[in-house]
Amino acid sequence: GGGGGGGGGMGEERVGSAEEVGSLLHELLLVLGIFVHGSRANAELLRWRCGERPTMLQRLVSLPFRYWCVPALRRVLLPTLLCGCLHDPTNTQILSASLHPAHLVRFLQEETESAGDSPSGATPAAVLLPD
Repeated sequence: GGGGGGGGGMGEERVGSAEEVGSLLHELLLVLGIFVHGSRANAELLRWRCGERPTMLQRLVSLPFRYWCVPALRRVLLPTLLCGCLHDPTNTQILSASLHPAHLVRFLQEETESAGDSPSGATPAAVLLPD
């Protein structure tokens, strides 16, 4: 028989399907948002740089275009960005170089309006948590 067992082609075993990679990225963004929410020390990690590599914040704003236009993906990325910038003027300034803050404000207003029956005082992290 053909073999698809354990020792097959190099790249095939290390790289998952596009769906798996997308799912993993989705979960990573959720965890990252929860990690930085409410913690200035954790939010600071978003701007750390290793050599010439882009910071995590720069990587977030350079995610594929679909994260900016597909509502389900926007509801993952933008709350993560909000959590990373909440009470962190340096992150907000860095983010402002790539994304006008009005986009985040508009997103937050839209989500607040669409969640009209949610308890008052909800934070951006409430949008992060899966249903």
